[in-house]
Amino acid sequence: MNSIIKMVTGFTILILIVGCRTTLSKDEMPYVGVSSEEMNKEFQLSVPLAINTFKIGSEVFLEVKVISTNQVAFERDFGARLFILENDQWIEIPNFMGYDYLASDVYVSMPYADDPFNLGATVVVPKPPDTKRATTVRIFLVGSIYRDGQVTNEKVASYVDVYLKP
Repeated sequence: MNSIIKMVTGFTILILIVGCRTTLSKDEMPYVGVSSEEMNKEFQLSVPLAINTFKIGSEVFLEVKVISTNQVAFERDFGARLFILENDQWIEIPNFMGYDYLASDVYVSMPYADDPFNLGATVVVPKPPDTKRATTVRIFLVGSIYRDGQVTNEKVASYVDVYLKP
């Protein structure tokens, strides 16, 4: 009888843990100047496994792939915005990457078109408030459509979730 009670109790706790787990959903994303419906349509982000440590406080290297026929212009920091979800609230966290070493204030990424030389890259350094606890960071890059040699007011954005551990 005692083992049945322990098993039921364990099963109940497991259901509560799984049921109460916070998930990052596209519908609940913070607003970064682009609607969630338009997110990831002009360019996509990926996190190359081979060159990332996925440790809190370390650099996160991002690959930028323009998937539309438009060119995309980015500011020096690629419009990087970093968020974590805590207590059902999005909290923006600092990016400790300095971009002063870059030569230009605006970078234009070309459509990928199966040409690996058209891939872009940038780096962020997320610093969540609790550096001793693993967390998922939602990383946004925000740019603008580049047309006829000019940066337009048409904002575009993409995001990727990155799980970081202490």
